Amino acid sequence: LLPAMQRIAQGFRDGRSSPVTEIRGGGSAQGINALFAGKAEIASSSRFLTPEELQRATAAGVYPVPFRVAHDAVIPIVHKKNRIRSLSLAQLRQIFLGEISNWKQVGGPDLGISLVVRDADSGTQLVWNQLVTAPGLGDADVTVAVSGAEVVRNVADHRGAIGYIGLGNLNANVRPVGVDGVMGSVRAVRNGAYPLARPLFLFTDGWPAGATLEFIDYALHPDRGQRIIDRTGLIPLFEHPSH
Repeated sequence: LLPAMQRIAQGFRDGRSSPVTEIRGGGSAQGINALFAGKAEIASSSRFLTPEELQRATAAGVYPVPFRVAHDAVIPIVHKKNRIRSLSLAQLRQIFLGEISNWKQVGGPDLGISLVVRDADSGTQLVWNQLVTAPGLGDADVTVAVSGAEVVRNVADHRGAIGYIGLGNLNANVRPVGVDGVMGSVRAVRNGAYPLARPLFLFTDGWPAGATLEFIDYALHPDRGQRIIDRTGLIPLFEHPSH
């Protein structure tokens, strides 16, 4: 969500003398923790709150209110020279558990597989754990990346690598891989065909008011924030007639 929220904040600031809007990254957990600690008015998150987080919110007197702001697809990616086009969910689980360790086991080259995973604060990591599997590190070659852009860089630099990113981070430096024969795309998420889809959220403490509510309204407006969401590669809530 970071690139989209940065652009939404810029659009929200344009023409306004106040308020100053500051956007920070670092993963969904960091934003949620900042909201609970009163250090942020809005937490953006690529996942819903965990039961443990809901318990902490109650203990802290925080009442998290979710606003679904977009949808996304979590996309497996490989090196551009890797000709694998699609993997099943079962194969992805086996790869990230270390049970499949060479690409030739799934019809690819005779090349060892290295994993690029997200850090523990990442909402993408939690969603991957829920929909595919938590990586079984074992003796596998594993690199931990702190952002989707870093996942892309690592996979682009290593022939045997596989990682996963949000749709908005996908670029021409890596090759996307389909899941169960379905490639992650706006259409596949909208029609329910893609199995690794997720909603994206903004959270506030209680119902927002003032500038915070104005920002949420701007992010959800079909011709403002939602157009920005669309341009950053995420999937807006509203399908524009031009699509």
